[in-house]
Formats: sequence, structure tokens, C-alpha cells
Amino acid sequence: ASGKNIRIDVEVDEPYDGVTRKPSHFKGCGDDFRDAYFNHLGWIVVRFSENQVHHDLNGCKAFIAKLLHSLNPDLQISESLLNTPIPAQEQRWTLAEAQKWSNERRREQYLKCDFPEGMSPLIDYSKRELTENEAALLK
Repeated sequence: ASGKNIRIDVEVDEPYDGVTRKPSHFKGCGDDFRDAYFNHLGWIVVRFSENQVHHDLNGCKAFIAKLLHSLNPDLQISESLLNTPIPAQEQRWTLAEAQKWSNERRREQYLKCDFPEGMSPLIDYSKRELTENEAALLK
């Protein structure tokens, strides 16, 4: 055992919900606050777009492998993974871009799928109250 306590939160961001069509993960949506909250608790947050994961899964795995290697060079990580190029950085999209992509059904095009229509989301987080820690961090 390395004796290191490494916590990594890997987020895969999609521009809109496939069922509700509501924009998500856009600039100003609250993801920065979420990242700061996890960072405050000692976590490293890694964000990939769904597009990056869909088109370059090996590059995403290589990014995580290289991150782990930089934190602990003693970890056994395959050379082929360490030599795999990482995905190009993508900028987070705006609310307007996410709305446009939802109207164009962009996710459905690159995923080559259709989302079920008329379903309710399983969990509605929009009405969730902040915890005391979250409220304190927000200040």
C-alpha cells in the first residue's frame, strides 16, 4: 500500500438532460461551487464532457492515469496508458449553447440514440436546500 489517501471525483458533463431537455453543466450552473465544495473536502475533481468520453475514452483514461502517476509515481500504471495522448481541453458551454444543442438534439446525434419521451426524472434536485457546509462555503 502506498499510504496515500487520494480522492478523485470524475464527472461526465452532458449539455442537457436527455429526458427533460433542460440545459445542464453550463457556465454558471453551480458546477464550480460543487467543485469547490469537493476540493475543500480534499477531493480532486476531474471533468470530462460526455462528448470527450464518447469520442476519446482511452484519452480520458490516460488523463486519469497521468494524474494518478503525478500524485504517486510509485503506482503501477501501464506505459501504454501513460503514453496515450489526453483529450483536447473543451470549454464549458453557455446556457444559450446548451439550449441550442437541446433543440438540435446534438447528444442524440453523436450518441446515436433517442431518449425516452415523457418520462419524469428520477430525482429532482432543483428544490434541494443547501447544507450548512454548502451555505458556509458559498459565503
